[in-house]
Amino acid sequence: MKKLMCLLFLVALIGHSNTVYSQEFRLNTGGYFENKGVNVMAYDDIYPEGHQGGISLIMHGKRLATNGDIRLESTPGQWQPVPKQRDRQVNEDKNTLTVHLSYPDSSRHLTGFNPMIYPDMVFNYTVTVKGEGPSVVITVDLDRPIPEKFLGKVGFNLELFPGALFGKPWIMDDKAGIFPRQPNGPTRSEPSNFPYRGDFNPGGKASVRQLAGEGGYSPIIADDIVCEPYAVGKRLVVCPDDPYSRFTIESKGSELKLYDGRMNHNNGWFVVRSEIPAGKTTAAIRWVITPNVVEDWLYAPVVQISQVGYHPVQPQDSCY
Repeated sequence: MKKLMCLLFLVALIGHSNTVYSQEFRLNTGGYFENKGVNVMAYDDIYPEGHQGGISLIMHGKRLATNGDIRLESTPGQWQPVPKQRDRQVNEDKNTLTVHLSYPDSSRHLTGFNPMIYPDMVFNYTVTVKGEGPSVVITVDLDRPIPEKFLGKVGFNLELFPGALFGKPWIMDDKAGIFPRQPNGPTRSEPSNFPYRGDFNPGGKASVRQLAGEGGYSPIIADDIVCEPYAVGKRLVVCPDDPYSRFTIESKGSELKLYDGRMNHNNGWFVVRSEIPAGKTTAAIRWVITPNVVEDWLYAPVVQISQVGYHPVQPQDSCY
């Protein structure tokens, strides 16, 4: 009887451990965090100018947020500088991803298909992403403080896909609103990074004057007029009424700001941003992202059609 009780206790303990484990964000064999129907990807796809890269959040089959990374503008577009990713380390034992990045990416300064103009600022930084129970914690460490003339220009951004959020509510601390279908003012003017352009690639052949529009509109200067944030606070809840899309971002440091990037760019997204504080290097940014997980969610089946075509002797009803 005593052996049976011990066995039952052991089975119950194992069952409890599996239950707790299943409610956590854990690194899977694909190198990203998974908790049932919610995935958090980190720096395993790199195309930030196309809204693809950095930290990404996929909830119950929908990509709701992406491009979580350090950026040099509040609402950057495809012409604005992006970091250079240097190393990505996966530690399954500690349930963490560590990524080393830097500004500038000299190979893209005034050159390439999509030439960019990097400001005269050099720094390295590390983004650590850790699964902690039902949350994913993001910590950013810098190797040096941000220069005074760039304070307020350097921050950690996360872009939210507008098409999934039109008309949906948000809550920032004690303020609430909806994600509008069209961008609305007011706007504000602020100093641009453009006058501080660096000299990182002597072989770059792109024309600064041409990129700057020679006095006309220039998409490469996107930080001189920006929309005022819809809200500022410490805790943002996106889609509080939708269990399949609800997630919370909580900042443990500088405030969160919710912007509408479509004010600057016709392909812009909503942006959540925290600015790097003056003199801060260790844990300059610390966010806790907690997505809602629907326990019994299953991906809906999809009927696929072969894009390659069918072999002449292959029955079409047997191709999946």
